[in-house]
Amino acid sequence: MSAVFLRLGLFLLPFAFFLLWLWLVRRLKQAGDETNPRLEKAVMLGGGVFVLAYAVVLYFYAGTTERADENMRYVPATTVDGEIVPGHFEKIPDN
Repeated sequence: MSAVFLRLGLFLLPFAFFLLWLWLVRRLKQAGDETNPRLEKAVMLGGGVFVLAYAVVLYFYAGTTERADENMRYVPATTVDGEIVPGHFEKIPDN
């Protein structure tokens, strides 16, 4: 269950940051303020840090997932006796 929330959170995080940026820009324009170059640099730096952090999280998350060999096949998620069995890899039997 926590993996679902992790994936959902990673998916929604860029949209949340975009909405935050959009709200900030609209608020500054409504106030009639000129944009501060230091603020622009801070926003760009924050965006860069966010993208880097996002890439690092995805890299380490991908490193923890199971990889398949040539002698393995993927078995999709199924329901057994009303319970969900997650998808997994299993060895192909030798003939």
